[in-house]
Amino acid sequence: MIQVLVVEDSPVIREFLIQVLNSDPAIHVVETAADGEEALQAVAKKKPDLITMDIHMPKMNGLEATRRIMETCTTPIVIVSGSSSVREVQRLSTPWRRARLRSSSGPEELTIRSMKRRRKNSCKP
Repeated sequence: MIQVLVVEDSPVIREFLIQVLNSDPAIHVVETAADGEEALQAVAKKKPDLITMDIHMPKMNGLEATRRIMETCTTPIVIVSGSSSVREVQRLSTPWRRARLRSSSGPEELTIRSMKRRRKNSCKP
């Protein structure tokens, strides 16, 4: 079972993501967070196999939360955002970025199971 943390400040989008992810019997949303600070706590507590991360959130944005998570843990993070800002995409061009999928380029298949297989199961304390 792939355990997922959904980080999204919009209750409507958060619920949508939960329903979509939980519709796959091999995926289970184990926790949600409404901002980056909650995400850091949830990662430490639940140690998910995958994180979906919004960019624009209160308290701590998704880019900062992603940076902090990747400093201590190799958990794959999928940025989920409606923004198509060139500046934001450039900010994602960091050493920890593995891939970027653009919905406007056509259907893409993201194999979460392959991401889980590659993940190192250890996080720094």
